[in-house]
Amino acid sequence: MAETDLISPPISLERQNAVANTLVEQKLESSVSATVQERNYIASNTGLFALVPRAGVQTGLYIPPWWSPYRDRELRKFWKKVDYLAGAVYTMEARMTAITKRVTPVNPNIREHQIQAEEYNEILDQTPEFGEGWFSFYSKFIEEYLTQDNGVFVEVIGDGPSDGPIIGMPYSVAILDASHCQRTGDFTYPVVFYDEKGKPHKMHRSRVMYAAQMPSPDRTMFGVGFCAISRTCNVAQTLLDVLVYKQERLGSRPHQVILIARGGLDPNDLADAFATAEQAMDNQGLTRYSKAVLTGSSSITEADVKEIQLSSLPEGFDEFNSITLGIAAIALGFGEDARELFTALGQGATRDDDMLAHLKQRGKSPGQIIDLTEKLFNQKFLPPHLKLTFDFQDDAQDRESAEIARIRAMGWNYGINAGTTTERVVREQMLSVGEIDRSQFERLEMSDGRMPDGTSMNALFYSSDPRVKKYLVFENVEDPCDTLSNSAEEILGMIAKNEKLANTNIANTRDLIERYYAEISLYALEHLKSLYEQHVEQAEGNGKLGAPIKLEERDRVRSRNILSPNDNSTNPSGMDSHNTSPDDEV
Repeated sequence: MAETDLISPPISLERQNAVANTLVEQKLESSVSATVQERNYIASNTGLFALVPRAGVQTGLYIPPWWSPYRDRELRKFWKKVDYLAGAVYTMEARMTAITKRVTPVNPNIREHQIQAEEYNEILDQTPEFGEGWFSFYSKFIEEYLTQDNGVFVEVIGDGPSDGPIIGMPYSVAILDASHCQRTGDFTYPVVFYDEKGKPHKMHRSRVMYAAQMPSPDRTMFGVGFCAISRTCNVAQTLLDVLVYKQERLGSRPHQVILIARGGLDPNDLADAFATAEQAMDNQGLTRYSKAVLTGSSSITEADVKEIQLSSLPEGFDEFNSITLGIAAIALGFGEDARELFTALGQGATRDDDMLAHLKQRGKSPGQIIDLTEKLFNQKFLPPHLKLTFDFQDDAQDRESAEIARIRAMGWNYGINAGTTTERVVREQMLSVGEIDRSQFERLEMSDGRMPDGTSMNALFYSSDPRVKKYLVFENVEDPCDTLSNSAEEILGMIAKNEKLANTNIANTRDLIERYYAEISLYALEHLKSLYEQHVEQAEGNGKLGAPIKLEERDRVRSRNILSPNDNSTNPSGMDSHNTSPDDEV
């Protein structure tokens, strides 16, 4: 390895993103040109939806077979008729819109990106749906995604010709009516949107986001899916039929009973009795409940009365069990815990059950929708150096994560105190489980006088890289690390001078690479200064430190600060948390 390869500078974030985006575009175009599959564009001059309804899977007695545009229009009507489905859709909308979203910079150390992230937060809060805001937009997004087999379609609004790619950064989004969107299977123009006059508009792939639940592998369907309403329409129809049955049997003021007087009563007297009863109930304002009809004559001998029920539910019918099973099936179709959609099902649940349900949510429908939304906006709306994130954490999940972190910390501290592990090993373990990130690991290691690969920071003083030597050069000093031969007073003075130069460049440069070299040079200078200060103290005979301390011995006895990776006291310059690791090239 060449001496100049001792450390590797970071690639600027913008450059990384540009390279990644170019690579993705090249791979996509290459895959389209090299595939054996035909990706034909459907002509848009054949009227609203060239896809002809065809015989398919029947998923409901009253819903057209899968799939045709007509089916989606019927699904949109159907779920609004069934109270249980409407409640499930509302619950999902309410839950998803209540989750906090935020645009954050990929590299939080760049102030310009932080400012731009705040601007995009304001844009996403205020501008979607032509000023209606994020709440209105995301409610429609969730509704379309859950209720339409064709899925959800979002227009990305920006400059440039409407049938071409967006020029510059987009500035707003709006929902497209899925019933007016036709999938084409074309790579460049994947969607055709039909306006209210039936005029087709080709949508460039940079101008439209689209997704569907359970997209079909049938190549002729171009990704049409099978939504939550399709997955639950049969059981929902059963629940609807029960409601209709109850209304028809119990509603519209049916007669409850009839009382028949025996002993020669004329049938005409019964008819007169019902007419009189109807008039009396109208006068009382009764619309649903009907009182008993009574007829008879005082002149009839051997009078008797017999009661006959006219309106009742089926024998043995258990409404609660019927609804409970229906809700459970609907929850299964929506990818949710039934207790989340119907709180009565959660009665008797233990704390452990609640904890388990919370931990599973990220893998269910809400987590899937969040991942989808983040992916769509990060790819087609936000600049590469920004990202959309949702705070999906809740109290139960936070509590579980904190408990796991506490147990890990106890184990790490025990290992250090017992001498069975070192600070570096513990930090490597913390990095592997996500307790600290790569940048924090590097800062902690360099603050202890080690390069991220474990070698001493002193190695930098022997580098021939001019970008390092400018900060670590010592005039007329052959080996600055030789504390026995050099004058400590002179070396400490040179260190102070070089630290001033490095800090000056950090404060004034906008070049990330230049800043990186200055920052790691500061760590090297700080480590060298500590060695000379130890030497001076020993020479003065003050007895504070005794013999020089080896790094290996210090690793075994020190335990302070290893579990506080966010302490910036060892890093006044604030290193880039997303810089390429200098040990990647070592």
